Amino acid sequence: MTQQRRRGRGEGSIRQRTDGRWEVRIGLGRGLDGKRRRKSAFATTQAGAVRLLRRLGGRAADGQLLTTSTPTVAAFLEEWFETNRDSWRPSTLRGYRGAIDGYLLPVFGHLRLEQLTPRRIQRWLLDQKAEHGARRRVSLAHAVLRSALSSAQRMQLVSINAATLVRVPTPNRRAIQSLTEDQASAFLRVASTHRQGALFTVALACGLRLGEATGLLWKDIELKTGEVRIRRQLQWVGRRLV
Repeated sequence: MTQQRRRGRGEGSIRQRTDGRWEVRIGLGRGLDGKRRRKSAFATTQAGAVRLLRRLGGRAADGQLLTTSTPTVAAFLEEWFETNRDSWRPSTLRGYRGAIDGYLLPVFGHLRLEQLTPRRIQRWLLDQKAEHGARRRVSLAHAVLRSALSSAQRMQLVSINAATLVRVPTPNRRAIQSLTEDQASAFLRVASTHRQGALFTVALACGLRLGEATGLLWKDIELKTGEVRIRRQLQWVGRRLV
């Protein structure tokens, strides 16, 4: 009777999963607790899996693979956000935080990075398209996920960036509904009784965005010529106005 030899450090196997990806499993020997440790990685093709097995096998043999599983998507996104936040503008910081909290964590946060497949991401995008019409915020959330996974790939936590392998639905265009002359007149009548009535009047007359209107200072307004200069915007970042 022939006894099957156990795989040693750096040896591994390849198998195709039901989702179509190829899984590479590498033996890492035994840990301090005596339990066998393994590392899993994924590729989109069998040839890619073979190359991945060779590369990871060599690293495992040299003792370079120290972890057996990747962090959760939630944990990695938080780490990625904190690492990069100082390099982003306040508006970008706010948009990325909203995308993570409002779109990515509720759906993907509980998964580990290696479980975040192109199929899962594509299904999420299609569901958002059906439910909300593929709003631009969803496109932003996908861009945030793609950027974060690029960092994960550079750190060799994942072998592929799953977010680059999907098709992002085109956001539906919504026609802008401007006020009619009667509606504008009614608005100004009500605004005249409000303490910010002057601000509302200027915003309507000049077509200002909220941030542009609230960012105005007296020095930006030339009363003699009737000119208004837009030099800044006021935006919420967390609980602060900047």
